[in-house]
Amino acid sequence: MKKAGIAVVVVIIIALIVVFAVFQNKKSTETTANTVENQVSSQNIEDVYVFEDNGKKIPLGAEYNSLDLGEPKDYYEVQSCAFDGMDKIYTFENYEVHTYPEDGTDKVLSVYFLNDQVATTEGVKIGDSMDKMVEVYGDNYEQLDTQYTYTKGLTQIRFIVEDNAITSIEYNYNVGVE
Repeated sequence: MKKAGIAVVVVIIIALIVVFAVFQNKKSTETTANTVENQVSSQNIEDVYVFEDNGKKIPLGAEYNSLDLGEPKDYYEVQSCAFDGMDKIYTFENYEVHTYPEDGTDKVLSVYFLNDQVATTEGVKIGDSMDKMVEVYGDNYEQLDTQYTYTKGLTQIRFIVEDNAITSIEYNYNVGVE
């Protein structure tokens, strides 16, 4: 009888631990979603470029760990030349996210497209024509050889165009240009 009572107490304790763990995970997920939304809304959305993939926003300058991007296919880090700490590259199926260290956290520096399976938030992808780029983003760009750069606030989107076809797309954050 005494052993059965101990077993019941142990089962109750385990059940409470499981319920607590589930509650903490839900609270953490809600906090992460709120943090990303706050980071996006704290930058006036009309004044910056924000990359979005399948409903997941990747604001340039945001803390990488606050983004719920899933597990990358590959990860690489190297001592930063410009910052104190490590630069990190997270490779996903269709793009890479590059981060830089700031105040003990990793911040999104750039998003680089790897193929034509992903498009900018405005709908331009690798393989599209320069005409489509100009139709969507306008002709207020800076050109350096085959690179066309559009700037919004502290962010840029860069296209490499060869033979009237976009061959590269990259979002960039202008760190320290405030």
